[in-house]
Amino acid sequence: MKKTISTILFISLFSILFAQKQEKRPFQIKWNFSTLANYMPSIQGGVQYQLFDKFHLQHEVGFISGAFSPFWDLEDKLFGLRVNNTLKYYVSTFSSKVPLYFGLDIFYRRNSYQTQWLYSMYDESYFEIISRNRKKQVIAGSLILGFEPYISESVFLEFYGGLGIRQLIIKDQAIPEYAKISGSTLFRQSEGTYFFPNITMGIRIGFVLYQNKGN
Repeated sequence: MKKTISTILFISLFSILFAQKQEKRPFQIKWNFSTLANYMPSIQGGVQYQLFDKFHLQHEVGFISGAFSPFWDLEDKLFGLRVNNTLKYYVSTFSSKVPLYFGLDIFYRRNSYQTQWLYSMYDESYFEIISRNRKKQVIAGSLILGFEPYISESVFLEFYGGLGIRQLIIKDQAIPEYAKISGSTLFRQSEGTYFFPNITMGIRIGFVLYQNKGN
């Protein structure tokens, strides 16, 4: 897990250093406000810069907290981190004020929170509600399509969406051997590794800056 985070950060740092060696290139800062509407909400922002020709690279980091949503209580202790790295290829459109791109998005999320379930103790001798810490890790890859209509010369909106595949790993805090979860487990994901289709979509607001050689 630590190796995964280290690899993502290394790629991001290498890419930024590479871009800084180029001549005057477009550089953007962004806020992804649609992540506040996620089930696990986050405040997320990032940067984008041109690698070469029509290829651009975007990096985003988000902080997950239950404090950003009315659906989570502070007692749930939801916290986590989101990281997105996206390689974009821009194509010609009917207007330079509405850039269109295809991209490959790599997504990583790690979070933890408290769960409460009713457990039967000692072969249903009695029942008890037990709080457990649950950790989730998600790695996903998606092909995306997006467009960026400009509001002004240096401010634009970005609409994007895509499909891919995700891996979900769930780890739960251990419980006593004599405790057994009570009731149906049909809609409860147990500890383990899962694979699902990944659907991604959202809206960003961006601001165009520029970086010069050596900055």
